[in-house]
Amino acid sequence: MIQQKINWKERQKGKQIWRDDDIGHMTDLKKFKEVHEIFKKYKVTHTIALICKDIEKAPKLIDYIRKNDISVQIHCWDHVDFKNSALTLQEDLLNCSVAIEKHFKVAPKYVFPPWNSADETSIGIAKELDLIMEPEKISLPQYIRTKGHVKEPVINFHYWAYEHVMLLDAALNIYVNE
Repeated sequence: MIQQKINWKERQKGKQIWRDDDIGHMTDLKKFKEVHEIFKKYKVTHTIALICKDIEKAPKLIDYIRKNDISVQIHCWDHVDFKNSALTLQEDLLNCSVAIEKHFKVAPKYVFPPWNSADETSIGIAKELDLIMEPEKISLPQYIRTKGHVKEPVINFHYWAYEHVMLLDAALNIYVNE
């Protein structure tokens, strides 16, 4: 197998997605806002991977996301493993697309599957719905250890994980100043 050469300059600002996982109706808005302030400080897009089921139960979160131009993408409907059922996956993606368009007034482009579980079938189903399934990611601690020299297109973290939030400022500093 030929090792792909990585052009680190192409992985600079705007080329990677900063994915905040598991955002949904139970999200702690105060903690979420604190995380978003770090993104604003560095002028980097804050992308959320939304658990779409019952999102209408969080009108303040919806309002905050809309007012702050946060990128809303699909995580799942209710956090199931997409590889278990193609029928469930198609239904989930359609339901999520409808919910995101209804509440956030945008059409999602990406699917970030739970547990990064994707196979050829799930990737194909997403593609049929004009969505890009992106299971490849790296965690914030890994990003910092490599000083941002990563091939993965997505940097993954959870707003509710204290250790991630503590690293976010340093990671974004590497990202914008590399």
